[in-house]
Amino acid sequence: MRNFVQFKLNVFAKFTLAFITVGIIPIAILTYIALTTVANEVENHTKINYEQSLDYASIRIRDLYKNYNHLTKQMYSYQSTELRYLLGILQDDQTDEYSVNIAIHDFLRIILHADPYIGNVIMVPTHDRIPRSISRVSRVLIPNLFYLHEEYEELIKENYNQLTILPLHKDTYFMGGSQYVLVFARNLLDIARTITPSTPIDATIYVSVSVQAFADVFNELEMLKDDYIYILDKDQQLIYTNQKDIVLTDLDYTSVPEGFSKHVKDISDPDWRIIAHTKDHKFVEQVSHTYALIYGVTTVTIVALLVFSIFFSRSVSYPINKMTRLMKQVELGNLNLEISVNRTDEIGLLANGFNKMVKNLKSHISKVYVAQINQKQAELNALRSQIQPHYLYNTLEVIRMSAIDDGNTQVAEMINHLANQYKYITEHSSELVTIRRELEHLKNYMDLIKFRYENNITFSIEVKDECIYSMLVPKLSIQPIVENAVIHGLLPKGKGEILVVCEQINDQQIKVLVLDDGMGMSIGMVDQLNRSMIEKGIKIKRKGSGIGLKNIDSRLKDQFGSEYGIAISSRENIGTIVSIMLPIILEGENQ
Repeated sequence: MRNFVQFKLNVFAKFTLAFITVGIIPIAILTYIALTTVANEVENHTKINYEQSLDYASIRIRDLYKNYNHLTKQMYSYQSTELRYLLGILQDDQTDEYSVNIAIHDFLRIILHADPYIGNVIMVPTHDRIPRSISRVSRVLIPNLFYLHEEYEELIKENYNQLTILPLHKDTYFMGGSQYVLVFARNLLDIARTITPSTPIDATIYVSVSVQAFADVFNELEMLKDDYIYILDKDQQLIYTNQKDIVLTDLDYTSVPEGFSKHVKDISDPDWRIIAHTKDHKFVEQVSHTYALIYGVTTVTIVALLVFSIFFSRSVSYPINKMTRLMKQVELGNLNLEISVNRTDEIGLLANGFNKMVKNLKSHISKVYVAQINQKQAELNALRSQIQPHYLYNTLEVIRMSAIDDGNTQVAEMINHLANQYKYITEHSSELVTIRRELEHLKNYMDLIKFRYENNITFSIEVKDECIYSMLVPKLSIQPIVENAVIHGLLPKGKGEILVVCEQINDQQIKVLVLDDGMGMSIGMVDQLNRSMIEKGIKIKRKGSGIGLKNIDSRLKDQFGSEYGIAISSRENIGTIVSIMLPIILEGENQ
């Protein structure tokens, strides 16, 4: 017997060793060679793509510079009627200030609208040194805070008729200004005269360009995303960076953060330099999926070889031993057992017979005993699901009556509104409810909001036609939108008003409008939200609000069709309008 056991172990060990020698070791060697080759190729390819991205970015930045250089240089190429008139005004000492301001405004307006990234244009005439400005968003210049014409006066004079680029800074000299801008400055000369270094300077023009012009260049390049980007001039002054909430005096362009590598691209005209601090793992993460695939295939192959060798060597003794152990467990009352043997020989027939016997015995017991227990448990769970909401509602009612007995009517009224909301949400009824019921639920919510914020938020409902009250809408389709308006629109302001309007558009459709005069949203955010209602896979950057709106829109489209759903319009610091398009469904038509 000992010789038989020894022989079996030796065969098993030799068989396993043969599989390792013939199968696993060659696979491991091939895997190493494949990973090394793929990693090198992909890393080199990624670095080449990265350098090409920097080349493309440098070309785009140079084109931006040439564009603004050409824009301000045009007044030396030809002089328009407006410019000739302006020069005449500036050179006439007898001209009144009103005429000077009008002429400057007309000329600055031409420059402002020459490029969408120009946010402000400022002119400082030489004769009075008083800054005049025009702004794309009608912001007011604070003259005593405008310092550029004094701080960089000598530099601009030295450049004479050439373009001067001032360092990146915040436009705090405009009322409400806090944006980073890059200013292109050029002296205004009368080309009707002979241009020499001694030609009088009539004025200096400061063109304020949003850093978004540079940001859009780098946003186009997938390879440069998540990198720290700096653009410096020849004097190491910062022209642009993609870092948020930066403190310009604290920036260190020479040191490279840990885990990053430095890449530099020079721009010949102008004499600028692009510095990119790139995460080290960027050049290897491109092959992470390939690594995972190769590792996965290799691991599965090795495990499969080991499992197969073990299974093959024990395929005779293991099923019988297992069946013996399971029979003992059945004898003890454990019927949740099954032998998995996919064989057609005698052992397979025996195993199948055992499985059928256990299955039949278990089925018989379940019919007599287990089925009854499960049924009673299901009935108990159903009863609990009905008792719990009812119990909580009754408890709120007891609390409300206690508050009334104590003379605290305000608390009692708030509990009443809360109980009505809870009852509306938890009641087991049709998914469609009348607009009257949905608006009553909405009014309970807004009454609680008024209590919470001391009537700083007002609310009103306008239903265009009495018959609209009886029309059906999906339950909880309006209140979440009003709640979103309160949280994201009105609370940041501390006060405001919400108006809900219900009107019938035609014989087939009604529209519900939720209007608020809250914070509003940017055009980009509104476009992103509206596109997310139509296109799948768009991520919403704004936290909280977009997901709830999208869920309601998806419910409406899934239930009624793609022509129904939500549309959003908004303006920052003015307010937001959410439009809900619904089909007309009358009571009795809901199936």
